[in-house]
Amino acid sequence: MFRTLDGGAHWTPISPDLTRPDPAVPANLDASTAADSPIAGPRRGVVYSIAPSPLDARLIWAGTDDGLVWVTHDGGAHWNNVTPSR
Repeated sequence: MFRTLDGGAHWTPISPDLTRPDPAVPANLDASTAADSPIAGPRRGVVYSIAPSPLDARLIWAGTDDGLVWVTHDGGAHWNNVTPSR
């Protein structure tokens, strides 16, 4: 996840890769896309949902395509995987 303070001219990472640690590509990502090319690296997961709190700018929730749910209470300095167990 990245943030910008200047309308998108510059971006700063505020999280590590929040998607799955296993490099295997799940079926929902295995279809060819326009981004595929011989020089492209392995496909990774996608952060599909970002929910910043309207009351606390430091509180952000994120959901990924592999079903993980993440939360930060300090503007992205630290992230916790809060995915419920199945």
